[in-house]
This record gives sequence, C-alpha cells and structure tokens, in this order.
Amino acid sequence: MKKIEFIIICLLLTISMLNASDFKGSIKLLDKQSFTLDQGNLVFSAGYGVPNFAGFMYINNQINPVHISSEVGPWHFKAEYFISDEISIGLATNIVRARSTWVYVDGAKHYKETLDYSSTSFNFRFNYHYFNEGNWDIYAGSGIGYRYSETNFFTEVPNRKSYSRPAILPIGFEITGGVRYFIAENIGIYLETGLAKSLVQGGLAIKL
Repeated sequence: MKKIEFIIICLLLTISMLNASDFKGSIKLLDKQSFTLDQGNLVFSAGYGVPNFAGFMYINNQINPVHISSEVGPWHFKAEYFISDEISIGLATNIVRARSTWVYVDGAKHYKETLDYSSTSFNFRFNYHYFNEGNWDIYAGSGIGYRYSETNFFTEVPNRKSYSRPAILPIGFEITGGVRYFIAENIGIYLETGLAKSLVQGGLAIKL
C-alpha cells in the first residue's frame, strides 16, 4: 500500500509539472513581487519516503527464509520558517520502523524469534531556495540533531539471549534537495531526494 501511495504522489507532481506550460522559458532573476514564499511565511509538510532502509537491513537481508515482516515509514514531518525570501530554518522529524518474526527450528522443537528496529530523528534544518517564483520552489538543505534508535531482539531459544540495544551515537543528520509546486495559494506538493531515512520522499505542503 505504501508504494502505491508514493506512486500517486509522484504522479500528481508530474501532472502538475506538465500543466505548468508557462514554466518553460520563464526562469529569470528573482523578483520579490513574484516570490512563491516570502519572509515570514511558515510552511508545514508531511510526506512518505522510499526505500525503508531499516527494512532493507533487518528484513530483506533476513537469513531465515520463512519470516513475517512489517515496515512503518519512513514518515517525514517538517516545520519551516522563512527568515528571508531565500533562506529558511526549521525542524524536521523522521520516523521509521521495521519488524521481522520467524520460527527457529531445533530438531523437533520450534521457537519464536523477533527482531525489531525503530528510529526517530529531530533535526534542526537550514534550507537555501535557489528558485522561488510563481508556483515553484526549488531548494536544498541539510539538518543535524538528535536521533533515538533502538534494536530489540527476542528469542525463545534456551541457549540464545534476548537483548535491547540503543544507538551508540544518538546523532541525527539529513541532506536533501527538492522541489515544491503550489497547486493552490496555500497548498502544495513536494518531492525531495537525498539522505533522510530514505532516498526519495514526497507529500503535501501547507503555507501559512
């Protein structure tokens, strides 16, 4: 389902680009009267990313071929304040989880084992907006902050131990570049690529 949702978001962005027939050849020096986002604007966004790096590490590479797996996220939530027409600062929260459960067979005995990983980052983010005109906003940014992640392993096997391990370095980091297209005065869609618990993310943006 999550892949279908992401494809729909990408299709909406593509359709919007195709409908913006006046975009080609319109790039020019930024005029403050035509800025999409101005100093003092506040933008909230929510999106979904692919792939789930946690799922790739803890599920797709699972040694046991028979297992039940589930993935949550990556979900991306951002709040961004424009301190000028080209620079914005804000907070980005990224959430991801992956879980895999399988049966360990020891002769005639069967034991349940579960591996669960979750991670949440809170990053202070800085963005520079290269092109900010009409319906379009093209930008790049990076963020650093706090990351809480934990790996939990549970086993019923008598000679194996369950454990819970937090991250060694609780430091969050992200760097992405993206584009926003406003389909209405205060509502837009966005697409970003880079490193932020996923390679690609897309979703909705609301301007206040």
